[in-house]
Amino acid sequence: MSNAGSVVVVGGGMGGLSAAWNLRRLSPGVQVRVLEARAAPGGPVRSERVDGFLVDHGPNGLLMNRLETAEALAALGLEDELVAASPKSNTRYLFDEGRMCPFPSGFVSLLRWPVLSLGAKLRLLCEPFVPRARREHAESFHAFVSRRLGHEVGDRLAQVLLAGVSGGDARRVDAAVFFRMHGWERDHGSILVGALRARARWRRQTAHLPPVLRSGRLTSFRDGMGTLSDALVRSLGDCVQVGTKVDAVARRGAQWALRSTTGEEVVADALVLALAPAAAAPLLAEAAPQVAALLRQQARVGLESWTVGYRGDPAGERAAGFGCLCSPKEAQRLGINGIVFTSSIFPGHAPPGHTVLRVLAGGALQPERLEETREQGEERVLRALRDTLGIAEQPVVMSRSLWPDMIPAYSVGHVAWRAALIEALGTCEGLEVAGLGYQGVGVHDVWLSGAQAAGRLLDAG
Repeated sequence: MSNAGSVVVVGGGMGGLSAAWNLRRLSPGVQVRVLEARAAPGGPVRSERVDGFLVDHGPNGLLMNRLETAEALAALGLEDELVAASPKSNTRYLFDEGRMCPFPSGFVSLLRWPVLSLGAKLRLLCEPFVPRARREHAESFHAFVSRRLGHEVGDRLAQVLLAGVSGGDARRVDAAVFFRMHGWERDHGSILVGALRARARWRRQTAHLPPVLRSGRLTSFRDGMGTLSDALVRSLGDCVQVGTKVDAVARRGAQWALRSTTGEEVVADALVLALAPAAAAPLLAEAAPQVAALLRQQARVGLESWTVGYRGDPAGERAAGFGCLCSPKEAQRLGINGIVFTSSIFPGHAPPGHTVLRVLAGGALQPERLEETREQGEERVLRALRDTLGIAEQPVVMSRSLWPDMIPAYSVGHVAWRAALIEALGTCEGLEVAGLGYQGVGVHDVWLSGAQAAGRLLDAG
């Protein structure tokens, strides 16, 4: 695509905003237009204050350990708005058999963890000597953890870790999608060796950046993650158009023609569909049937989050740390996946003298939680907070965020599916996809999908 070409981006979530921003950055002459169906862009990356409590409706932060994201934040001038997680949030917990157990923070602490047997700990020591998998080998996250770290670790920890990341089923999710340690095995033959080398490489790559952009810690903004969406929209200016849902896409010669539900027609040289694959597929049924067929194959799961605010500090030291993940047995009993101790991580997210927590539920193993009424959900969440943290007080704020079918299931074989999708896109001149559905669930992953879509469009020209 030439520097004077035009691109329309359908979807104003983080993937679409990233695609548009990176197109502008890499090729200032390109005319970019973003069409968003909702009343406000940003997708789930949005924040609001409710009676003084900060509610992040989607992600509550991003790990500051990816160079592309760090450099984008610097280019957007957001360094002064960033807030790194408090040092007292370093401790994480596993809630199992009715009690909190500090979660291992690294390989050495994993060896000392009382939850694991002596045999499991001895097996952990063998990890650097376990042969790496064949490159074409696709496996579930549970199978990967069991193969590298032993079956006991796989059975006890794989589902717990995945529930905290995406709510997926560890026995079905492709190990290559979310976890950097899969790449560490591929590149270094060992998770432990890969982790040590990745840490050293990160320090070298980010030496030129301000400390807050190279901390490696979970980081948010003073006014929540919506700050990032707002900054991107400001940077893009009036090319972002809200309240415009696209209901038809067609090829018109070498261009793409779109029609919105308002009857408006938009024609451009290139098209980026930054939508969920299930929403993008019907739009491409005629113009790109092979791409549409692949997009229809992806299954998704839903998530529920509750922001719960209290006067005072009803949990005391029990909620000092990052949060807790529930073992599969406890998750089923309580009806939640875990609790984030938000005001311990980011004290400014609650008014002075108050406490805010975030409760996560749903996912692949408990989809029925999203079907409950608000009253049923409130009762379940308050009961879980009483059983885990001993909180008997009534909250002053309870905000529910529901995201049905938001998270891709990323089933085993996803990497091959994505390769086939990119190959199919290569046969459709000027067409790209981006967003949550292609290479992970973190803010960085979605950002990178937009940046890569922009890069491929420009490289093709």
